[in-house]
Amino acid sequence: MHICPMKDDIVKICHLSDFHLPLPKEVPISRLLGKRLLGWANLTFKRSGTHKLKAFEALLEHLAAQDFDMVVVSGDLVNLALSFEYSQVTELFYKYGLVPETTIVLPGNHDRYTPGAQSSGIFERAMKQWLPNGFSSRTGYPIVRSVGPVTIAAMDTAVWRGPLRAAGLVKTSSLKRLAKVVSRDDDRHLVVVTHHPPFRLEGSWNRHYRNGLSGYKKLVDLLCHRKCTLLHGHLHKLSRRQIGLMDVIGVPSASNVTGYLKSQLSYHVYTFDKSGLINAEAVVHWPDAVDKEHRFERRIIPGEILNV
Repeated sequence: MHICPMKDDIVKICHLSDFHLPLPKEVPISRLLGKRLLGWANLTFKRSGTHKLKAFEALLEHLAAQDFDMVVVSGDLVNLALSFEYSQVTELFYKYGLVPETTIVLPGNHDRYTPGAQSSGIFERAMKQWLPNGFSSRTGYPIVRSVGPVTIAAMDTAVWRGPLRAAGLVKTSSLKRLAKVVSRDDDRHLVVVTHHPPFRLEGSWNRHYRNGLSGYKKLVDLLCHRKCTLLHGHLHKLSRRQIGLMDVIGVPSASNVTGYLKSQLSYHVYTFDKSGLINAEAVVHWPDAVDKEHRFERRIIPGEILNV
């Protein structure tokens, strides 16, 4: 990845999420207890059919040839929160030119997959070199970085839940620290990054209970009265909506080969200046395209894409 010098206070941020890569080696049966067994079965018999390592690497290779000031990864780097999964992710990052200085990583629900993964802070330990020096999960979120006319605040909404549940949580302590960032007297545009989306999921109450964000209204109340941008993953679909003055954009999974535009693996590119977000673009990967020139398609993200 090339680091582009900022010109006229213009910043480019790349956003990708939800890797869900095939396991790099066999998992001992002793590690497949409780929820991990369900996750292993889902990955082996369902997700392995669509989440492709080769396609993900092609996406990273394409990303590496572009110019960005910052890359943000909004969680679910792995599936079962096992240490060797993070080693695979780190190797791929370095292979394709991502470096800690210009990369922000956040945990998703799969990074807090078990009570032990959460209590031991395996995400923070395994990704230590990608987090700020002296980082602590209890005091470190949101991760805050200022890049030219933009302040990025990366929130942790990931929390362990029981089997068949992947919902997130707006944590009071992190929300209080975010409030301090919001109240800063500067003219930078605020970009908040979360794993879970900050709105109620459409459909039955059970869908939101299983996959939504508990306490999302608190986050919305804090942010919706000022012009800002919120980026998220988790849903594996392209989405965009306006909530008050907040522009909310969801990115699909970075490895999911579905054949449908709204869910096909992709990364997003956002361009900001002093006025805020001036361009939002999806780079969609079609690995089965016969013509190599059409395997990566750039599309402007419309102002509103709902139905998620």
